[in-house]
Amino acid sequence: MAVLSRLAYAEHDAIVKWIAANQYDCRYLMISVQNHQAVIFFFDRLTVVAFRGTEFDYEDILTDLKITRDRLERCSLGSVHSGFNAGAIALADPIRNALEKYRHRGPLYFTGHSLGGALAQLVQWRLSHEDDIATYSFGSPRVGDGLYALNYGSRYQHFRIVNASDIVPNVPPSTLGYEHGGSWYYITSGGEMITWPNFFRQLADQWWDVAKGLADGLTGGIPVRRFTRHRINEYVDRLAALAVANG
Repeated sequence: MAVLSRLAYAEHDAIVKWIAANQYDCRYLMISVQNHQAVIFFFDRLTVVAFRGTEFDYEDILTDLKITRDRLERCSLGSVHSGFNAGAIALADPIRNALEKYRHRGPLYFTGHSLGGALAQLVQWRLSHEDDIATYSFGSPRVGDGLYALNYGSRYQHFRIVNASDIVPNVPPSTLGYEHGGSWYYITSGGEMITWPNFFRQLADQWWDVAKGLADGLTGGIPVRRFTRHRINEYVDRLAALAVANG
């Protein structure tokens, strides 16, 4: 799913090349509405909707950190971030129409990195009408309040992957009423995958990445390690390493 979330940033040529290189039986469709993008991959036995997020430079990531200015607004599950909800509303109908027209059989998955992870959750809620459906998010910001997190987590499958001290999952802050929903999978600085890390585990990773960032800065590297932890390429590489290590 992380690879498909990365492909949501790609242009047509890169997607075609990836499909050919892996010899997949797959068609795809790009959807773009109001500066929000998604790519639907129609594989032989499953369908994946991958949402584009913010990734390539620090300015993009800083945009994620400014979302605290938007208000929470009510929905049937609780209250959600108004900006994320607007993006999900814009994309939901075109995606629904495409799924009704081209999808044949098998499970349906939603996935996305960064902002794409937030959109994946909200579009899943808007389109979910079957049991064989799940969302995988990578470095997603918080989407809604505690009531939303409780209702969403109890009704839908959401696998939330966070890479060590990635800063974006910490916004918008919980002090403004935001909480995460779903099952939490956490990649430690040492490369282990654990679930629901405690405060001290997270603090240790943050301090490790601060120290590593300072060392990188002194040697001419990138000093802000918590930003590089957010990059989709790092999610893909670290998950691939875990897959190899676990056989």
